[in-house]
Amino acid sequence: MRALIVLISALYFVLPADSFAGTYASAQLARALYQEQDWDGAWVEALRAQSADIAKTEALVIYHLSSLQREFDQPEIRQDSSDLLRSLEDRELGAWGEFQLGRIYWSNDEPCAALYWLQRAYADSPNPELFAQTAYSLWVLLIRNPALMEEGHPLRQQLRTSRRLFTPAIRETAAPPPPASSVPAFLSVPAIGLVRFYQTQIGPAIGQRCSMYPSCSEYCLQATRRYGLMGIPMTADRLIRETDHVNHRIRPILINGEVKYYNPIEDHSFWFRRYNR
Repeated sequence: MRALIVLISALYFVLPADSFAGTYASAQLARALYQEQDWDGAWVEALRAQSADIAKTEALVIYHLSSLQREFDQPEIRQDSSDLLRSLEDRELGAWGEFQLGRIYWSNDEPCAALYWLQRAYADSPNPELFAQTAYSLWVLLIRNPALMEEGHPLRQQLRTSRRLFTPAIRETAAPPPPASSVPAFLSVPAIGLVRFYQTQIGPAIGQRCSMYPSCSEYCLQATRRYGLMGIPMTADRLIRETDHVNHRIRPILINGEVKYYNPIEDHSFWFRRYNR
């Protein structure tokens, strides 16, 4: 898999930039792929954006974060990511990166480091939505790890007063990250390849049509990363259920001003959890 990603990256740099005009390569696409947990795709798109000097600083942040998601066990990658975020002058981008880095440490069971970076994001964020997401993540992190901070700490009181910001949408979009996947990477390759083709070649032409949250493509990526090839029938089941969820308005939430219907993989993986007991 890594060899394939390197080959694709090399082609991006060798071929003329206009050869990829139809793929909408940009830092924005890299961020979208990152948020959909397509770490390899985000890594490649961030490299492309840097080579084209498109929002280079944002692309650099996404490149470091996606590198860390792909190879968390590499100390130099963790150090480089930390150094980059500490040096950023763009407060909003820096706070977003700190929030993401905190969640990476959280998913890899390092709550002390997660607390450090989430606190930085909480203090730095000029964006109200990101501020609320960070506050909610901190609140849950401290509930699950009470030894991280004494009860009388000022931050705990600040978070209590912020609870009015924890709307259903914030709770859903800032839900605790799942543990780092232990599924072998090669089991996700078929689904990731199909989703990447859809996102870069088909999606831009037909527009964003999915009424579900996460989107069906993101659902597929999350399911295959967590459950391997079983993510493919899980996604097929999701596509069948989409019409009923929309028609019956099941669990509507507001995402960026648009009504979506919340349907995460956790709602449909009970059979897998029971099987593994």
